[in-house]
Amino acid sequence: MTLLLISLGILAWSGLFDRIVIGKTFLHTVDRRAEKYYNASLGRALVTYGVVRGINAVISVIQGSDISLSPAGMGITLAAGEILDPLNDLIERFSWIILVAVTSLGIQKILLPITAWIGFTLLLGAASWALALSLWLPRLKNVEILPLGLRLLLLALILRYALPLTAWATSSIDSLFLQPEYTQASATLETAAAGLEDEKATIHPGQDNSLLQRFKNLLQSAEKTVALEKRIESVKSTVGGYIDRVVDLIVIFLLQTIIIPVAVLFLLLKGLGWILRLDLVNYLHPPAGGLHGRRKIVSRGS
Repeated sequence: MTLLLISLGILAWSGLFDRIVIGKTFLHTVDRRAEKYYNASLGRALVTYGVVRGINAVISVIQGSDISLSPAGMGITLAAGEILDPLNDLIERFSWIILVAVTSLGIQKILLPITAWIGFTLLLGAASWALALSLWLPRLKNVEILPLGLRLLLLALILRYALPLTAWATSSIDSLFLQPEYTQASATLETAAAGLEDEKATIHPGQDNSLLQRFKNLLQSAEKTVALEKRIESVKSTVGGYIDRVVDLIVIFLLQTIIIPVAVLFLLLKGLGWILRLDLVNYLHPPAGGLHGRRKIVSRGS
């Protein structure tokens, strides 16, 4: 047992245990799934961030294009900025949320190999040597070596698989519940970007077809004026639909990159704290008679 534990410690400290032992088992798939999830989520978030910033830029151009005309005493104003203000404010806040999401995913991706190295290189090696030492020296001064080794072993396991398990749980929830909503909302956002690009082209046409001239032609009759007002109302309703989808994306990104990972890590840390408070030696090797016998021993001693 001593030789086995010392060999395990040498393998851990040399980094061979994680590459040879874990790399040949099903646990390797947990690491690959976590890495694949972080890469896919980062790519998806960056694409969404590019679309959002593009929408923000187009809206900024449109907002400076309000036109007010008053033919024959009938006034009508195309207040593009006022129509798009709610969407623009939400898009700006959404861009910050995506930036936070990208940062969170990037930090988790960077921490993935770091925690794996700390868990199965430093802590597993220290746990193996502590357990080997406990076979020959149960007590070292006032330190119980066996409980220390067991705690280091559990800490190594939890630290090693905290982020892979978090990524696995998040990707499972994402594929089951969030992915359909994200696909639909993202498609709507891309449609909004294309539609706003068309609006920008309409507002800033070439010199031969100026916006002012086009609206003068439109407002020559009351019928065309009513059609223009209906178009403005249609834009308002369309913007409202875009706002709903942006809110859906905000909720999805917050759940995917912040709320669910924090909740999973919180549960893992709570479990780690509960394990560290256990009397591991007596739990794994209870005295004769179990808990009932232990109560009798305590009562006789008292």
